[in-house]
Amino acid sequence: MMSSSNGQPNTWSPNLNFLKSGQFTIDNGSLKENITWNFNNLKSFLPGITNIECEINAFGVMAKGYGDGFSLHISLIKAFAEAFERAVMLSKCPEASSSNGFSAERNQLLAIYSSRNELLERSILLEAWKNKYAFSFHHHKSITVKFYEFFLKQRKIKLEYFKINSNAGEVLAVLVQHSNGQCLFDSTYLAPVKKQTQEAERRLLLSVNRNLGVFDKCKLEAEWNLPEKGLPEDHRKFYLNPANKIAFDFLKKINSNENKLILSEVEKIKSEVIFEHPGLPVVANSHHTKWKKLEWGKCSIDGINPWPHPLA
Repeated sequence: MMSSSNGQPNTWSPNLNFLKSGQFTIDNGSLKENITWNFNNLKSFLPGITNIECEINAFGVMAKGYGDGFSLHISLIKAFAEAFERAVMLSKCPEASSSNGFSAERNQLLAIYSSRNELLERSILLEAWKNKYAFSFHHHKSITVKFYEFFLKQRKIKLEYFKINSNAGEVLAVLVQHSNGQCLFDSTYLAPVKKQTQEAERRLLLSVNRNLGVFDKCKLEAEWNLPEKGLPEDHRKFYLNPANKIAFDFLKKINSNENKLILSEVEKIKSEVIFEHPGLPVVANSHHTKWKKLEWGKCSIDGINPWPHPLA
């Protein structure tokens, strides 16, 4: 781990000058690399929230990342970190089927923590979805979310929150429903930390805002079918078809929060730092050799649930 003179781990904390410079050079003898990037403003559908896209060229690949927040600085940091994470993943782990379990953060501890949480979130949701099990209603308490629901109602959009209980923590999920029948679904991991739930509710709200544009841009093709092996956007497209909203009907019938999903051998998650350099985010990966990999397309359908998972 990189350490400062006082023995504390170094933390990547980019200022606006770094972010707007658009370039960074690594030259440490064993590695020489010129990294370039640019930002684009994306439409925000809720007031006070900024949406940013970052396109980065690094390590021989091009990658994109997205950031959102209640300040421009935070949105730029998040967009850069996500784009950089994906560039590192594509260059160092080309065999990876998705970015699931990868994370770019300010230091080693946060990178490993975040990558592990993402792996757990996706694994818990996949198991719950395929078995239609361990979901419960969640009544959100965040004042921020309650405030923005007014604006969502103006767009004829309703949010419903759910929790998934497991032996490896909880997942908070949101079903976004347009009055025309189109649906979006998102989730985030709830680590066992006190008072984290309202922060997670806000985190999902930011994601909802980022994805609202698909309701306006979606053009459904009459003859389109989910491919056997697909991409994340195929699942988003699938659930933007109003005919497929019935996939979520089972969530209306849940009547208990006593059920707990059991993930096997959680202790065998392996986490490692795969990139670290002063002045850049630390990138980590977490994986489990026995857990099902995240896939898209008809090949992702598993268990008693005949519908493809809603992760995009």
